[in-house]
Amino acid sequence: MNSDPHESAAWRAFGMLDADEAASFDEAMRHDPELKKAFLEMESLTAAVAAASIQPVTPRAGQLERLERQLGVHKAKRTNWAAISGWAAAAAVTLFVFIDPKGPQAENVATLPPPSPVTVPLEPSHAAETAEATGVNPPISTEMVEIPQIAAIPPAIGPMDETVKVFSRQDTRRLIQENEVLKEQVRDLQIRDRERFEAVPGTAWPIVMRMSPPGMPAQSNDISFGHEDPPMTAILGDALASAGDGYDEGVGKTGLVAKEPTPSAVPIYDAARDTGTLVVNNLPPNIEGEYYNLWVKPEGDAKLMHVGRLPKSNGRAADSFDFSLGSSGIIPVGFMLTRDLQGTTPSVPTPANTVLQGP
Repeated sequence: MNSDPHESAAWRAFGMLDADEAASFDEAMRHDPELKKAFLEMESLTAAVAAASIQPVTPRAGQLERLERQLGVHKAKRTNWAAISGWAAAAAVTLFVFIDPKGPQAENVATLPPPSPVTVPLEPSHAAETAEATGVNPPISTEMVEIPQIAAIPPAIGPMDETVKVFSRQDTRRLIQENEVLKEQVRDLQIRDRERFEAVPGTAWPIVMRMSPPGMPAQSNDISFGHEDPPMTAILGDALASAGDGYDEGVGKTGLVAKEPTPSAVPIYDAARDTGTLVVNNLPPNIEGEYYNLWVKPEGDAKLMHVGRLPKSNGRAADSFDFSLGSSGIIPVGFMLTRDLQGTTPSVPTPANTVLQGP
């Protein structure tokens, strides 16, 4: 390209630049108004020279019409008469239904047939009396009297439309109130869940359940009162009091063999801090080659999650173990305690290996 903008524009107009130079010229033309103006002048000049030097070509038959049809010249806009007629018919029906001056009351008014003419004789006049005196009978004149038509009174029409409108307003108001109540309940649940998963010093929302052997009858949801089994307070108290008690399982201080108590457990879990404690009571001691596994069922997930293996118990009546689920925000809906063989992978809880389950 040359420093002269008109010469560079001429080279670009006549295609004397290669691809890279043409791209550079186009880029420079975007930023240089003078170069762009020179290019436009050169385009106009070349178009004028071409129009003056080239002999016009006479179009063949039908070629001009095809070009006009392709370019859209003299193209009349089609009118959708079907749509216009449809809208006109709809407007006419609407006017006939809603703007009819007679309204529905005209149909309820009973129309009487036109009355038949009644012939009423007139009273004899003075001329009739004279005719009787003379003996000549004059013609009797009659007159047609029309009886007025009595229009039937239309029956009273109840305000059905007003009643329907009142019912609709009442239903709408009731639905709005129910919607507001549901929104308030959802807002309270969201606030409660947010507080539940927020670790506040000195405050916790623990999840407490009761675990019992499989097959036992259903117990009350209240794990503290109202049943014969040891309440939760007794289980927690035994876990603290049995730390210094060294007697063997099933043997009292009198030396007599007592009845084997029913095992139970209470898991206590804080979802905000992911910390939990499993308090077991009367759990049978581990047999050589076996160990206990703790499982949890998260909320909204049917798959059980393995928490860990319980350490070997020291034979006390009650004991407690700390555990965590590995992530905060998990809501457990069930716990299971299984007994498996040592050295094997923990198997999914089944009725055969499940010792405790809850709730």
